[in-house]
Amino acid sequence: QKKAIEEEELAHIQDFTRNTGMSPRACWYIVLVCFVLRTIGWTWITMVMLEYTRFYVINDLNVLSTIETVTGSPQSLLKAFFFPFWGILSDRASRKKVLAVGSVAQSISAWLLVLWPSVPILVLTRCLSIVGDLRGTIQNAMLRDLFTPAQWERQGAGITGIKSRLAVIWALTSAGSIAFGMGALKFGDMGWTGLPNEFSAADQCPEQRYCDQEEGWHIHGALRLLMLMGAIALTVEALVMIFIFPETLRPEFRTEKSILSCFRQRFCEILKPWNNLRVFATTQLRELLQIRFIHYVIGSGGNAIFMSWYRRNQLDTFEMVGMGVCGGTTGFLVTCLVVKIVDRFGDLRGVWVPSNVLAVLYGLSTALTPSSLPYLAFLFFPMFGGPSTALAGFTPDLLAKLMPPDVQGTFQTSKDFVYNLQKAVLVWPWLGLYVKSESLPEPFDALAIWVAMALGVFALWLTLRQLPKDP
Repeated sequence: QKKAIEEEELAHIQDFTRNTGMSPRACWYIVLVCFVLRTIGWTWITMVMLEYTRFYVINDLNVLSTIETVTGSPQSLLKAFFFPFWGILSDRASRKKVLAVGSVAQSISAWLLVLWPSVPILVLTRCLSIVGDLRGTIQNAMLRDLFTPAQWERQGAGITGIKSRLAVIWALTSAGSIAFGMGALKFGDMGWTGLPNEFSAADQCPEQRYCDQEEGWHIHGALRLLMLMGAIALTVEALVMIFIFPETLRPEFRTEKSILSCFRQRFCEILKPWNNLRVFATTQLRELLQIRFIHYVIGSGGNAIFMSWYRRNQLDTFEMVGMGVCGGTTGFLVTCLVVKIVDRFGDLRGVWVPSNVLAVLYGLSTALTPSSLPYLAFLFFPMFGGPSTALAGFTPDLLAKLMPPDVQGTFQTSKDFVYNLQKAVLVWPWLGLYVKSESLPEPFDALAIWVAMALGVFALWLTLRQLPKDP
């Protein structure tokens, strides 16, 4: 068996090198470079996005939540219809071109927010994410091209092990980026750099819907500096994807000459995105998808869940990043153990069940933490939130192991179809929970978190029923 695996790996290396002009290892290194650049860019952007938006766009949490919902619902609906077709394109025409389109869209979105922050631009960037968000989805399909069946399904925990190594790199890169960002924010507030946190320097713009700003574009403070640096990192990643990254889709799978010809011949399939669900061809795959669907429902309320916590505690960027570092540390330790966990217990027992249990415990601790003790989050997030988030990131990999290589793009986008379709509808009830619970006493002002916990318990019950059939 070992000899057969070695022969399979050698044949794969030869075929891949002949088709792409580089070895799978060299391509993997390019993937890592792009991954690191994208991680750096999005870490700097996301760590300041909330306060950047409140200072440069509008200082009203209810308006921001409404914008997120009003744009997110049609955005999710469009994704539900277009993503499956993009998955077919990546399986039949080109992986590289679809990835490049997503990278360019993300870069453009970042630059728009940096140069012209406003409510219309915020809405426009939400629209661009219809294309930009393809990047992460198709990347998972592209990874399948780099590995043999044995490496993808079994060796070193298969794709779960591969994703765990990426997660370790992500954690280390994020930690370095966060450390730099926190230093820029803190040193700026201390007056060492001359670039303070604009939002904090304005005393969080009390009782103002729009914060006072100087006329003309320039780097007012650390928030804009980090947004600018994030946009530069994403641009470099897009250039690497366009000019250096090879086409990884095997020639025998390229049944379409180009993306445009595929569009012309298969355009009617855009109106039938549910056809992609045929890749869930077995009873077990469908049952696992049902469990994932419940988590998708919880995910569609992510903004309402986070804003419920933020509304109660009102921690600033530095404090939230510090809390994230604490949780990220424990999450990183768990991530380093994922390969051993999956090798010993399998995906269901080692990843699905523990992540669900820890997530429910984290939700319970968060919902019961009073506003007078916000810093308990520095205890509960490392204890429950970090590990549960780390493990939850590997739950989709079990389904990927059960899918053949020629439908990986179709499979990845069919998951997105399910997620985005339910999000387009259910994001509104989540927004209603967030808005209506504002006047309720603690702990019911976090009603969205309580609902998410109830759904999590139901998903846990369904997962436990799958244990006798653990693949």
